[in-house]
Amino acid sequence: MREQISDAITWRAADGITRRGSLMTLGGAGMAAIFGGSVTADARKHKKKNKKKKKEDPFELCAPQVAQCQTTITLLNGNAAQLLCCDAFATCEATQFFLCLLTTPA
Repeated sequence: MREQISDAITWRAADGITRRGSLMTLGGAGMAAIFGGSVTADARKHKKKNKKKKKEDPFELCAPQVAQCQTTITLLNGNAAQLLCCDAFATCEATQFFLCLLTTPA
């Protein structure tokens, strides 16, 4: 009689659990273990790279624009006074360049 009772309890407890549910739970745990560990490792490496990044000087970015400006003014048949206006690009002063061009006689 006791064996029948224990078997009935076991079967009723197992009714709520399916093979599909068990496999999905195991698969989800495996995926979390695989992807969860690699994300934290990448994040640590990424922080080290950011600390070593060199900041660029803004004047180094503007300096090549002087030669481009002089080439453009030469192609547009500009005079020597207009060529001198291009020197304002060396200090990233585009406003000064345009003011110089407006006040320089053609």
